[in-house]
Amino acid sequence: MFSLKVSDIFKDNAKCVPFFFLSHDISQLFSTIIIIGITVATYFFNIMLHDEMSNFVLDASRIFGICILISYTIFLFGMAWKKKLFLLSQLTITLAIYIFFCFACFSCIFVTLLFGEAYRKSYNIYHIYTNYYFDDHPDSNLEYEEVKSKIKTKFIVETIFYILSLLIMIYYYKVTSAYIEIKKASYGEDYDTSFISSSKYSSSTNI
Repeated sequence: MFSLKVSDIFKDNAKCVPFFFLSHDISQLFSTIIIIGITVATYFFNIMLHDEMSNFVLDASRIFGICILISYTIFLFGMAWKKKLFLLSQLTITLAIYIFFCFACFSCIFVTLLFGEAYRKSYNIYHIYTNYYFDDHPDSNLEYEEVKSKIKTKFIVETIFYILSLLIMIYYYKVTSAYIEIKKASYGEDYDTSFISSSKYSSSTNI
């Protein structure tokens, strides 16, 4: 009779928990597809205060977002193209940089929201976005404080999902790093040999 222990779910750190029953490759494939969606969400979280952000931050968010999506694509290609570990390992570097950038954005946004009420009106983010609402909806029947409360609730909910997204990305980073280590152990020597051989061949043809 089939029996499942809780320890069986968490014992393999090279698989995301929801896919513990799958092979490493299939588990990593599904995990990567899901994390791509979460990464797209983090892009919008990074610019959740876009009306008050500089063009530099907005452009940087766009560039980092594009780079990490390209990195995911290369990683998926590397999963299909066996023994090309550099196609896999590049993701850990790119993802670490992207997570660091997200934390930088999150820190600025969190501080702005946390101390929003402490600032005078000209710097109060809730006051600013409430004014934006009435500028866009001049015929609104809502009270000022009611709109402000809804905006504050919206930011709180987005911040919670922002935190969850970052935690999931960190978890995915750890799982992916463990997955790559397994791949290195399984065909690392073959990869090194083929890569060095091709490099030597290229060098000899250029002499």
